[in-house]
Amino acid sequence: MSRTEIPSYSEKSGPLPLERRRAMTLWFLVTVLVCAVCMALQPSSTFAASGQWAGLHYVAQASDGKPRPRDSSRGKAKGKEKSIVERVRRDFPTWRGQELNKVLREVSRRDPARGNKFLKEGLSAHEGGTHDGHTIRRHVAVSAKHLEARIEHEKQRSADRKQQTRKDHTDLKMEHISSFKSLKEANRLVEKTLTDPQNQGRLKNWAKDKSSSKQFLELTLKDAGSITGLAMDPKSKKLAEAQGVRVVLRRSNGKRGWSIVTAHPVVKAEAPGHEKVAVSGQSKHKENRLTKDDGATTKKEIQLAQKGVDRTFTTRKKGSDFKYAGKTITEVAEGLRTGRISPKEIPVEFVVIEGERYAVNNRSLLAFRRAGMQPTKVIDVTADPIKMKRVKERLREMDELRLPRDATRIRKGEPNASRID
Repeated sequence: MSRTEIPSYSEKSGPLPLERRRAMTLWFLVTVLVCAVCMALQPSSTFAASGQWAGLHYVAQASDGKPRPRDSSRGKAKGKEKSIVERVRRDFPTWRGQELNKVLREVSRRDPARGNKFLKEGLSAHEGGTHDGHTIRRHVAVSAKHLEARIEHEKQRSADRKQQTRKDHTDLKMEHISSFKSLKEANRLVEKTLTDPQNQGRLKNWAKDKSSSKQFLELTLKDAGSITGLAMDPKSKKLAEAQGVRVVLRRSNGKRGWSIVTAHPVVKAEAPGHEKVAVSGQSKHKENRLTKDDGATTKKEIQLAQKGVDRTFTTRKKGSDFKYAGKTITEVAEGLRTGRISPKEIPVEFVVIEGERYAVNNRSLLAFRRAGMQPTKVIDVTADPIKMKRVKERLREMDELRLPRDATRIRKGEPNASRID
């Protein structure tokens, strides 16, 4: 009887099942992938350079409007929280030199309002983001060389458009050529201006009075106690160190009821309450000029109360404008200049709102302005409810009014009156 040979393992068991082979292949691939990830996460100088993208993503998460984790939230646990800078240093210990400085600069730009008690949201929240706002874009971290170039440009522009540009408006615009040192400084100084004791009362009263037609509020900080930035000196027309701050607010539907339109350093700010935002082509210089009435009381100059008016006088059957129906404002202004039209023939009606005098018949007042004259016959019609309502409606609509094709702007050759700087 012959000895039976013992079969080998492969002969005994046969080939491995297909499912088992697939499982082993998948297990092998997963093992390789896990090893690769572990090697990539090891701190090294090679990864530090590429890791900055993760850091920028980390900073971006800290700057968005989504809720933050409890350990990094503001509020009650403020004493226990770590700053973004500390967290960046902790999570990316291998960063050195240029990479770390780059991220820290981004941190300072994206979270500059930490420490503010009143304006906690910072300028970015009022202007639609870090890089999408008037104050941040035009008045933050602008170099002295760029500011000087803007001053020279405005001087040349004023000389080239001497016949079309109002000198007082050009000077006012040039005073706005200025810049804070950084966004952090801008937030701190704007906060200081808003919380100044002399400004707090005005801000609260203005925000509380929803029925007021005063859409803008200008607040100034005469002396911040330190250099606030660089600004053009209105006297020398040269760049100088600024010590004051100017902030302009506008009514809005937000939580506070107002938003920041613009803020910038000024060389020398007037005391709060002395400056007002120009309305409908009325420059700051002319707003502050006082005219005497009857030799007893002083009243401010009548202001234009419309963004734009028709070029021709109305053709209605009655009213002070009927005599010159169909004539253009330029023709009437020329008649006033040459003496063919007497100033007494064109009375100017006005209403008083919050101590300011606003014109009812803006075409008549504009004709005097173009003639370089002041109206000699002014009539107070504040007691007339219809005319008062008409003026208030115009003031409310000034910011959103679109001029028809046959209309002329109050401030010729300049942007809309509601646009500041």
